[in-house]
Amino acid sequence: MYAKEKPRTNLRLIANIQDPSYVLVAAKAGTGITDLSQIRQKRWPVRILTVGIGGDSARILAHFDLSRQAIEAAGGHMGSTPEGWEKFDVVIGGGGGMTTAPEWRIWTEISQRST
Repeated sequence: MYAKEKPRTNLRLIANIQDPSYVLVAAKAGTGITDLSQIRQKRWPVRILTVGIGGDSARILAHFDLSRQAIEAAGGHMGSTPEGWEKFDVVIGGGGGMTTAPEWRIWTEISQRST
């Protein structure tokens, strides 16, 4: 369509591409958890669901002096299977846009179905 036109010399491309990188941590209201350090202090047997991509739950837990071993020793569980989407107390995960893409949809689904 533009083959017969002269080359354009005054074109510029300016872009601002924002690609957020973040980690979400959520606890069900009924657990009473307001700070992840409570899990360690009270040795609560919590079920932690790890989801998304980019979220390093081990580093987050380590910040609160927690680990998979400590969670399981207190009677809790950590997992990332779809079955865990229904049975969790805390969710930790990285994410992209709040869309219904398969890798992100967990956040919109659990926020609508869980309290």
